[in-house]
Amino acid sequence: MSSNPRTEFVAVDGLRLRTVRHGEGPPLRLINGLGAPAEMWLPLVRHLADYELITFDLPGCGRSSTPAVPLGMRALGAIAAAVMERVGHPRADGLGYSLGGMVAAAWLMLTPSRHGDRGAANPIVPVIAGGRTSWDRSVLDANLPVRLAHAPSLFGYLGQLCAASGFSSHQWIRRVTQPTLVMAGDDDPLVPVSNARYLAWAIRVARLLVMPGAGHLMLIDDPRPASRLILEFLQEEIVSHGRKLAA
Repeated sequence: MSSNPRTEFVAVDGLRLRTVRHGEGPPLRLINGLGAPAEMWLPLVRHLADYELITFDLPGCGRSSTPAVPLGMRALGAIAAAVMERVGHPRADGLGYSLGGMVAAAWLMLTPSRHGDRGAANPIVPVIAGGRTSWDRSVLDANLPVRLAHAPSLFGYLGQLCAASGFSSHQWIRRVTQPTLVMAGDDDPLVPVSNARYLAWAIRVARLLVMPGAGHLMLIDDPRPASRLILEFLQEEIVSHGRKLAA
């Protein structure tokens, strides 16, 4: 993720999971999108240098082991919490993107080929990502090597897809009490802005920021505007703990 990342493997529920940490400061947990390895965060990492950034390859992705049976969203959440315990940060702010709310163009998500085949990634990624990735070839070319070098296993990918597609937070989302920043791009083919508006409405302590022209990968394809807003939010809420960010 940077010139000096700290890589460590931790054991959680019989799985061997790769963690990657960068920087020093207050801990900020980064949770990857569907099928993505920890390295996908690299463009944003450079803009969050005042924090200790902690991410890991989800089961079945990157260099983490693949579970014997598909894991649901609750299990993945428990694994993420256990990873933070293992690295010494049971309480931390959290930032995540994707892995849920797949609506439009969802059929393109049914195959992990965009993570392992350049011929498939070239036409598929711009369609499902929108934003700058859809029109700036240099952004797509910069991110493809990471995507192709750490392709998820087929079983691991399908397990994540199953967890995401079968999950709904409607029953408990209104119980969230941590200050929350909900960010969305208005050019996201996968998750419409209406989803973000509902999330911000349901979480009573949430703030909604809609970024014009931004797509599904706005934290990666053009991280500068988003990183400024994230840092402002974190600094404003610095006295609180356990904040969550969703994008």
